[in-house]
Amino acid sequence: MDTRNKLSEAKYFLDALIATQNKPEVFRFNLSAFLASWKSVPDVMIYDFLEFFSLGLTREDKVFPQAFYIVAKSHNNKHALDFYKWWNKKRDSLSDNPLWSMRHFHLHRGYPEEITETVYSLDSLSSGIGFSLVPVSGIACLTDSPQTLLEAKLQEVLDLCKNGYAMMEAIVKDAEKQFQAQL
Repeated sequence: MDTRNKLSEAKYFLDALIATQNKPEVFRFNLSAFLASWKSVPDVMIYDFLEFFSLGLTREDKVFPQAFYIVAKSHNNKHALDFYKWWNKKRDSLSDNPLWSMRHFHLHRGYPEEITETVYSLDSLSSGIGFSLVPVSGIACLTDSPQTLLEAKLQEVLDLCKNGYAMMEAIVKDAEKQFQAQL
């Protein structure tokens, strides 16, 4: 199983962040790598549990979380359904962490000094037939606090990363304990 390997990758880049906190440019590169590996942990966990519960899908298949649920339901696998419910709750708790949104900006938009533009997202039309673009505040996409991660001091970002890693590590340990799996 690969969840622990992905968590180790996040730890590697967290350690690199700590080592490069006095070198802002290198710190940004390590932050991008940390965010990518950190946010991938729950995705890798889905694949690990597909294998653990023998649901018939593999890492060769592109699996969205809803597919896990559908397959578990079709197999009438109560343990897999319990895992999915647990996993969804944990993922939702992670989405409250400012790092969760920050990953998208760092990986796909670069390193803006501050986010002041309007960001557009897809929103269902009331008819349910199509989609429309709806403006969303760029800062709201990053965090509920008035200060974005990009404006924060390096130490504050580092503290967020340390706390985020600890949170992710606790989730992995909890999964191993609750579902008796070696990830």
